[in-house]
Amino acid sequence: MDGPTIRTVFGNELRGALRDRTLTTHFIVIPLLLYPVLLWLGITVALLYDAGSEDTSYRVGISPGLDPALAGELRADPSIDAFFASSGAETGGPGGGFDATAGPVPGGDGLPGGCVITADLSTDRGRTAAGVLEGLARDVRAAGFARLRDSLGIGRAEWEVFRISTSNEAGGRDMGGFILGLLLPATFAVMVSIGCFYTAVDATAGERERGTIETLLSTGADRFSILAGKYLSVLVSGMTSGLLNTASMILCVSAILGPLLRSEGEEISFAVEPGAAFSAVFASALLSALLSALMIASSSLARNYKEGQAMVTPVYLLSVLPVIFMQDPSISFSVSTAAVPVLNAALLLRDSLTGPAEPLPMVISAVSTALFCLAALWAASSLLSREEAAFPGEATGKRSLYSLLRGRRNTGHA
Repeated sequence: MDGPTIRTVFGNELRGALRDRTLTTHFIVIPLLLYPVLLWLGITVALLYDAGSEDTSYRVGISPGLDPALAGELRADPSIDAFFASSGAETGGPGGGFDATAGPVPGGDGLPGGCVITADLSTDRGRTAAGVLEGLARDVRAAGFARLRDSLGIGRAEWEVFRISTSNEAGGRDMGGFILGLLLPATFAVMVSIGCFYTAVDATAGERERGTIETLLSTGADRFSILAGKYLSVLVSGMTSGLLNTASMILCVSAILGPLLRSEGEEISFAVEPGAAFSAVFASALLSALLSALMIASSSLARNYKEGQAMVTPVYLLSVLPVIFMQDPSISFSVSTAAVPVLNAALLLRDSLTGPAEPLPMVISAVSTALFCLAALWAASSLLSREEAAFPGEATGKRSLYSLLRGRRNTGHA
């Protein structure tokens, strides 16, 4: 094993990946274009929905005995087509049915007023109409309380007894980091996985399918050097995808969401501090190193590209599952979570956006990831040293992992 051999294999694999349009599309082009398109579509759909909801009107039935003030508000609201209805009128049915009805509280409870809203809550129109009626009813009730307060000669401060208000002491950069922490980690794990996925399959199963693995082995290069070169190329692809994903998300959020939030009076900054940028690179390296090793080991048994995709898919799915636990705000990047693969990298990225990461958990994450990587690469190296794995076309019958591990070791440089 010598350094130039590893560098040569690494360079050839990386150049091959960059020449392949499919690979470059998945770990370079998609991260650069995905988030601008998604954010633009999301904002466009939201604006169209708001514009459409402003022109929507709801058929509302007013039952006899409804509070006159509320009935007047219903008739004056431009989004409501109010009609008089019998007390037993049904809602939501065909043939002129109402989206909702408003009637008085049924008798005997001694209440001077009140409102019962009836709607079919299994439909969108029913839920929305009921929400509009509830809002108007609250406004009418608040106005009634205000009139009662004025009639009793009680001041507003005395009536409210005490006030409750919330003051946000977080700065604009802290709020920007909080928003990015909600958006980045989940997509970060997915994009790093995609960057490793296709490159790992192409470097192993794809090369077997093209029939070039025999040529590479016949050069006399050490098997571990070949594996290390391929592994480094997959690692670089995953890191590239992860970092481009992170940079694209930050730029898009800053350029699109930033002006919208500032127009609403929110002072939010999405500037990334140097410490957060270093943590993002470190998290990308952690996740890429682990997934590259696991995917290389998984696809080392595949005979062709399609089979390689099937073998690597479970690793891809498992890499996304730990991110589900990030929805729990009590989970943070600490000593107890630093040893959990994938989760440690996502938590590190999230928490570093709102403050500096502690060095001890980062060290634990690096050691834990290194152990997992060594185990996966040892398994891949063991499989590559078997003739049945190096030359799967010569094997007959069904193969299993056990048979490959028990098979005859290829000691020569075939």
